[in-house]
Amino acid sequence: MRQKTITTILLILIIMNMSVPSVHAAESIDMDITVSMDMDITDSLDTDIADSAVTLSSSLKSVKIKSVKNTSEGIKITWSKSPGASGYIVYLSVYKKYTNGYYKGYGTIAQCYGESNLSFTDTSRENGEICTYSIYPYSGSVQGSCKKSKTIARVTSVKIKSLKSSSKKSMTIKWKKNSEATGYQIYCSTTKNFSKNTRAMICRGAGKISKKFKGMKAGGTYYVKIRAFKTYNGKRYYSVWSKVKKIKIKK
Repeated sequence: MRQKTITTILLILIIMNMSVPSVHAAESIDMDITVSMDMDITDSLDTDIADSAVTLSSSLKSVKIKSVKNTSEGIKITWSKSPGASGYIVYLSVYKKYTNGYYKGYGTIAQCYGESNLSFTDTSRENGEICTYSIYPYSGSVQGSCKKSKTIARVTSVKIKSLKSSSKKSMTIKWKKNSEATGYQIYCSTTKNFSKNTRAMICRGAGKISKKFKGMKAGGTYYVKIRAFKTYNGKRYYSVWSKVKKIKIKK
């Protein structure tokens, strides 16, 4: 508790003396979150460019978040343009649950300079974190609004460990476990781009790391890929797909 108090005080002092960086693309700002495994801790960062100087205004068009998606690098957010804006502020609320506790954090994580700078990739998120993003346009000391925040679960990709056909008309796929996943989705097709004869399979549970496919064409060639997903509030959030693997079924 004493360590958290000291960390919080230092964080406040840093924020009070923080000046807005001059950037040409996107400036990332670290979120200093103290994690506790047995209690809820919420640390906050300043949500404005300069708290005392910002004026909320409807003169800037509200920003609409177009998409939030998992990539191999992190979570990519794209949004609509706000004419007349000098740039955009990326605000994050993050949550993650553990077996014996959870943590929360919120604050400004990036400043994207330029009216047409309409995307940002958050590379600091951990596997399993639930992230809610808001984008605010600004011009000088005037700050606009975000139409609607969007939520996504950070899900990292999984790797296919092996793909074998040890018996006629069947194959077995094994993959590396994603401990934060709710399950996995597997695609199997006779075409490399999965445009024809594609079978989809859902495997539930993070610990499920293999699946046998039956009814395959003997001697046929198949392409396989897999991705992990995490379910939050009834919605699935997917990782990017693994690399495609090819296999020839035993005759």
